[in-house]
Amino acid sequence: MKQLFFFTILLVVGYLSGPTAQAQDNLHIHSFIINDGSERTSERTITLNHTVENGVPTFYSVSEDSTTLGREWLLYTETPTFQLSESMGLKDVYFIVANEHGVSNIMHDYIYLDMAVTVVSYGLTATVRPNPVETDATITVEGDVQPVNVTVYSVGGTVCLTQTFRTPSFSLDLSRCPAGTLLIHLSCGQNYAVKRIIKL
Repeated sequence: MKQLFFFTILLVVGYLSGPTAQAQDNLHIHSFIINDGSERTSERTITLNHTVENGVPTFYSVSEDSTTLGREWLLYTETPTFQLSESMGLKDVYFIVANEHGVSNIMHDYIYLDMAVTVVSYGLTATVRPNPVETDATITVEGDVQPVNVTVYSVGGTVCLTQTFRTPSFSLDLSRCPAGTLLIHLSCGQNYAVKRIIKL
């Protein structure tokens, strides 16, 4: 069984290096969108919505780099997922499927990753948007927690801002903080969370 699996993988890779026109006609991705067509996401894990014609796929490959597409194959599922790279920004995603007859056409979509990365959390859940940010970030803390103490550190560990807020959602002025990676420490009593944000 294991040998058959690797034989199938080698067959698929062989088609990638030079699929015939007939193979291309046999398997075709008709549509491809990310997260039902969303333009932005705050989560790195995305869903690859697609439809396939002229065959039943057995494998799929997905990558943010078109030149590496097909190097890694996964067993096909009708709702495949993919984890985006961690850096925030516009993400290009390339997708193909394959079976024993050949490889499909390549489809492409993009989505903007705009997430607040949790460095550590203990009893406190919060979001920070947008990320990256130019000056003002909106922070929303879940639950009935107040006051919220906020300390912002530069990547070198220097404190550039300290404030206390008495509402679960508030705006944080980061204009005095240096550009680059910032760590935002949020605390309420013994509960806390640390978020990583990029300041442009």
